[in-house]
Amino acid sequence: MDVLVVSETVLAAHQCSEDIELAIRTLKQDCDIWQARAAAYKAAFEAQTKQLREVIDVCVATQAELENERVNNRQRRDNSELSSILETYAVKAIHEPRALCTLGWDGALDVRQTDVEWHSTAVTQANFGHVEQLLTQRDFSRARTEIDRILPRPLSNEARIEALLLKSVICRASGPDWLLEGLAQCSEALSLCDKLSDLEFLLPKIQYHRGLCHYKLHEIAQARDASTAAEPAVPLHEGATGNRKSRDEDSDSLCIRKRRSAFDEHRTVTERYLSQLKASESAKSRRRSSSTRSRIFSGSNPARLVIPHRWTSRAAT
Repeated sequence: MDVLVVSETVLAAHQCSEDIELAIRTLKQDCDIWQARAAAYKAAFEAQTKQLREVIDVCVATQAELENERVNNRQRRDNSELSSILETYAVKAIHEPRALCTLGWDGALDVRQTDVEWHSTAVTQANFGHVEQLLTQRDFSRARTEIDRILPRPLSNEARIEALLLKSVICRASGPDWLLEGLAQCSEALSLCDKLSDLEFLLPKIQYHRGLCHYKLHEIAQARDASTAAEPAVPLHEGATGNRKSRDEDSDSLCIRKRRSAFDEHRTVTERYLSQLKASESAKSRRRSSSTRSRIFSGSNPARLVIPHRWTSRAAT
């Protein structure tokens, strides 16, 4: 009886082990199948990712090429427009220094019989319209104060360049003492415009006001350089050249009437100012040295002269 029970137990255990082995083999087969599928999916995903990157690279290169072509076309178009506008500004600055015509960006000429030449725009009216009103009223002192108060504020690049040009106009209209300050504002605006390619359309306006400052300062050579930025093939170039020659003759006659020396004749306003400043400083130093010597002499006791005894004895006898 015991032997029968043991044999049945062994058979049951053997059957269970076979069932367990079959289940394990089935699970292993399923695992191998899923591993193969995962490897296939991974390979397909990597291939698609590689293709996507290649497509993205092609799109980026194409977009960059299109952008470069667009920039080149815009620069060529802007250069042609700037050349015509700049020539008009330069010729007006040379040919009509008093009754100047201010060229608006819409192509219309606004003729103003006044020394104040300023073309108001939407940007200038929005940021410093009050200063423009003071300029129209010829209240230059208050206009300078207001524009100096506005410039330190945060402004857009275009508004800052317009503010610098407006201050240049105010300084130029304020009198000869403010001409160098007006020229400095134009130079600062030109430097800012050179750094920002999107504001190249303001370059003719800057050169125009800069040329007026040079004309006011009688710097004929610099005014000629500022006004000949356009190509000589422009039809108005010959007239501008004739006007520059006549201005050179007027400058020579002015120098002869003033009877200045040959050395002083070619000095710029800045050089003359520096020479005067050095002369005043040397005069002050001479005055300081002479006053120092006088204080030294006055503070020291004079040496007493000893008279020989025989002289006094002779005088007594």
